[in-house]
Amino acid sequence: MLYFDIIIQTLLDIILFDNFLFSFLFFVFFYSIYLLYKKIQVNSSKSIIILLFRFLVILLITPLFNNKIFKDERLSFRSQNIGVMIDNSLSVNKILNTHSIDIQNYLNQIKVWADDKKINLFWYDLDTLINKNNLLFDNESTSFDYLEDISFKNNLDQLILISDGIVNSGFTFNNFYSQDNMIIHTIGLGDLHSKQDIGINNIKIDQALDSINFNVSFSVKANKNSSFIYNIYSDKNVAYSDTIQVSNGEYNFDKKIIFKSKDIGNKISNEIIPLDFSDSKQNNNLWNINLSKNKKNKILMLTGKLNYNTMFIKSNLSSFTNIDLNHQITFDKKNDYSELLKDDFDYVIFDNFPNNDYDYNFFKKLNDKNLKIMFFEGHDFNSDFLIKMLDVISDQNFYIEDKHVSKQLILDNNIDLGYFKSNYNLFCNNCSKFQRINLFSNQSIAELSVSNFYIFLIPNISELSFFMKTKYGSTYIDEYFKYLINKNLNNNSILDFYIYKNNYLMGEKILFKLNQNIPFDIIDKKIIIKNLDSMEIDSVDFNSKNDLFFNQDGQFEIYFSFTGTNLEIINSNKEILFINNYNIELEESMQNIELLNNMASETDGFYTSINNLDLNFLERINSELIEEKLNNIYSALEIFIKEKIFWIIIMFFCVEIYLRKKIGLL
Repeated sequence: MLYFDIIIQTLLDIILFDNFLFSFLFFVFFYSIYLLYKKIQVNSSKSIIILLFRFLVILLITPLFNNKIFKDERLSFRSQNIGVMIDNSLSVNKILNTHSIDIQNYLNQIKVWADDKKINLFWYDLDTLINKNNLLFDNESTSFDYLEDISFKNNLDQLILISDGIVNSGFTFNNFYSQDNMIIHTIGLGDLHSKQDIGINNIKIDQALDSINFNVSFSVKANKNSSFIYNIYSDKNVAYSDTIQVSNGEYNFDKKIIFKSKDIGNKISNEIIPLDFSDSKQNNNLWNINLSKNKKNKILMLTGKLNYNTMFIKSNLSSFTNIDLNHQITFDKKNDYSELLKDDFDYVIFDNFPNNDYDYNFFKKLNDKNLKIMFFEGHDFNSDFLIKMLDVISDQNFYIEDKHVSKQLILDNNIDLGYFKSNYNLFCNNCSKFQRINLFSNQSIAELSVSNFYIFLIPNISELSFFMKTKYGSTYIDEYFKYLINKNLNNNSILDFYIYKNNYLMGEKILFKLNQNIPFDIIDKKIIIKNLDSMEIDSVDFNSKNDLFFNQDGQFEIYFSFTGTNLEIINSNKEILFINNYNIELEESMQNIELLNNMASETDGFYTSINNLDLNFLERINSELIEEKLNNIYSALEIFIKEKIFWIIIMFFCVEIYLRKKIGLL
């Protein structure tokens, strides 16, 4: 009993004077008992027993006077808790029926083995804790999301997963299955080799000025020579049709088709129609594309005076594939801008421009067209024209102090760019209403975004970029510059979301690519999904290793929203998805052996197919008792009550009363 250990520890503390006052009083108390014993006439064994019981009572209650805290460290052994998770989806039901598999027979084998090893079994389907005898295979999609709940919310040591491994709903966290979580043993259901299937694997489109090139990749798994019709529809009209013959085997092949741009609309549909075979998979027979997003943004760049910044700006602009750049250098003080006004530009960039009244009048005409304008300062720029432009945007709100100053800038609270020499300072009377403002060390304006106008007042940004790249190997300034272009011009290539096709079956994996060109760290990543039928909006945490599935039909708008360490929110372009109400669960009875093997190996578990599930496989699973180290903290009074020591004291008093009555002391 733990309390007797506490008594021994208390006596040692008394002897060693762990608490001087308590030890002193204890010895005085026992010395007084000794003196009393010398004076009392003890003439019978009953009297000695009474005295002994009194001594034991005092010994039992001694720890309570000090009531110290004691640690209880001991080893405990318990039986293992093993969960059995059964994939109860329709695809598994199809496999069980097709192959005449008696799943209850295999579950009973697991139960007999567990009973023999004294293992505690817990039964689950894809969603909840169940009774194995009431298992229903009616789940219209397969998601392993519940695995995370089982791992973190249930006290399981191991899990046995029985599934075909075809995950087509929710998010699959590929990095979740690791040795840090519970051991997972997987039992595979379904064929390892699919039936005949021909589908579209990928489509790449290259757009030139007057032509569109389609590069179509087909996947073939054929057990005989076959043929199919391949149709391309443009805005629901047949633009191309061909009968293609394929040979027996498993391979990919490509086909290139060239169209004139004028013959192709924005909505493109690609369709496969099998002729002399039954296609085992239907979801890869249709591929819809929206070409409208491939439109390039037309940007006009005006350079008033050539400087080092000019090539820096132009080279970074040219790195964007979705920008059509028109660069004009205005050597003539009275340059003819009439032709430029005829073009329908999306954005305008001023590089050391304007430098005279003629240029300034052109700025006002551009501003009247409500175009977005970005201004980058260069060497020897006339600051008077900066004030004139700002007065057009926000009249009488800005002013300039002309003086030679040296000022420091920390770019976006991240990179210290050092000190700058300048001939002026720009200030504003009320800066609170501006969308974005960044200040030099003397509180003059370095960067400002207001209405459709943006200014960047670092005349030697190109030199700083060269210095950072050569001395520190850092491209941060270039990346930040591209971020400014994308952010202020709504170019979206900073977070470019590309979806390979926009029509999917319910439960089909969404094929997309996300390009990120963000110079600062990201603290939050979301996928925003808007149901265009119900107008409901959901947001889901995004991980680059996630797969995305929809288990609801309808029309959806989807985009990505990232939040940086500077609390800037960056949104990608938006895409439209069409999800058809067809259950991919019923399409074929293949087994995703790669996923099941990976889950087992990554968690130190074992994999086998259902046909090989027997006692030999189960015996490989560790069934030994789990050793646990218990660390509990108790006070002496808590153990006194928990181990019911008071009953012993009551028993001693009862025996004493009986003996006293025997010898006539009562």
